[in-house]
Amino acid sequence: MIESIYIENGVGISDVVYFKDIKRLQILPYSTNTSIKKFCKAYNIPVLGKARKYVIAIQLFRACMETRIRDLKSVYGANYLDALKSEMNLYTKYKTVLEATKNEKDLKRVHKKSARKGKNEIEKQFLLDIENALEVASTK
Repeated sequence: MIESIYIENGVGISDVVYFKDIKRLQILPYSTNTSIKKFCKAYNIPVLGKARKYVIAIQLFRACMETRIRDLKSVYGANYLDALKSEMNLYTKYKTVLEATKNEKDLKRVHKKSARKGKNEIEKQFLLDIENALEVASTK
């Protein structure tokens, strides 16, 4: 969802989003400035800037949520709010799992790097033994 793009890429709600970032981060399914301008015009989002076009992030977020809610209403009717809540809960769980996986991979990288820093063979073997013990403990 679009809020993940804001959080993961450091874009705050009061920030601006440049057209090049809209295309690069695939916030909208458009690849040209003309199509992004048409989207903005359809949802009354003012396009700012002369050479580097941009929009206010919260206005873009609102427009994207409007389109998502409209799509959910067409599929689920009066129960669209339940569907939206389910999607948001699923997204939150998915994001949590991804962060946990990333943290685990980062931890393994740190252990592998530390195993290479031994000064002699005895220290290197000791560090490898600790790394293996930690990996075994993390799998249990």
